[in-house]
Amino acid sequence: MCVYSCVVSVSNLVIRFLALLKYLVKFYNKQQVPWVQLIWATYYAHKVPYLSPSKGSFWWKDILKLHNKLAEISFCISGMGDTVGLWLDTIHDQCFADKFPNLFTYALNESISLKIALQQPDLLSLFRLPMSRAAHNEFQTFTTDMDSLRTGNDQTDIWVCTWNGGIYSSSQFYKHHL
Repeated sequence: MCVYSCVVSVSNLVIRFLALLKYLVKFYNKQQVPWVQLIWATYYAHKVPYLSPSKGSFWWKDILKLHNKLAEISFCISGMGDTVGLWLDTIHDQCFADKFPNLFTYALNESISLKIALQQPDLLSLFRLPMSRAAHNEFQTFTTDMDSLRTGNDQTDIWVCTWNGGIYSSSQFYKHHL
């Protein structure tokens, strides 16, 4: 009896901990809340939070560890690209590491943000050279995709959940994970 109740208690704690994703959603969507603005300005002005060393309180560091879970239930509609990694995050329903596997092997920085990549005048500078023919062919498509992402890059990124009409709520999270 004790083993069963301990397992149930631990699983309930995990689910409750994952409900803290609401703070990460507020943070990545840069909602106009004082603590969000403070953390962005203090620690992550030029970095993608989960791709940089953790900074802040132990509570905040624990919440940042939930990025992988957030990535499972959401995707990013890019604007500036400062909250999303170029290679490892889902941008407009695609992950560039999966879409361009040959090109990804030549990437100089796997942790680069979309914002930094979009600021490069020469996209070829993001890769080791020389590259294979397959990687070069993927590079041609990659440049087209990057050009399409350059439009509207003065807006904030929007992280959208894959359920509940795109809006995150703890109750919907519970419904999907119980």
